[in-house]
Amino acid sequence: MATDTQNDGEKKSVIKDKLNLIDGVISLYPRLKKDRNHIITSLLCKKDVSNSDSLIKIEYNGFVLYRDRKGNVFDEDIKLAGCYILQNQSYHYFLHKKYETHREKQVLDFKKLCAM
Repeated sequence: MATDTQNDGEKKSVIKDKLNLIDGVISLYPRLKKDRNHIITSLLCKKDVSNSDSLIKIEYNGFVLYRDRKGNVFDEDIKLAGCYILQNQSYHYFLHKKYETHREKQVLDFKKLCAM
């Protein structure tokens, strides 16, 4: 039981040190004072990574692209490259022509001709 109390004391000490560091930085930048609670929450609270706005790296036709959780696809310069939908646990990408290979362009043109 003494170890639980000791661990709690160590955790409180670490948190207190972190709060002192945050307050020290805020004192250097007074405009941050109004956002102190938000800053502390962002830095000290554990985050659920699955709900974060992180980008997922994908490779498509030799291009490195990134998708977000909202259906957008970006290139390496964070420019919009297209979008995607998730259907039946499969991703379907709709990208700008720049990312199509010559073979895909022929297939698309053939489908276009068949539709006429």
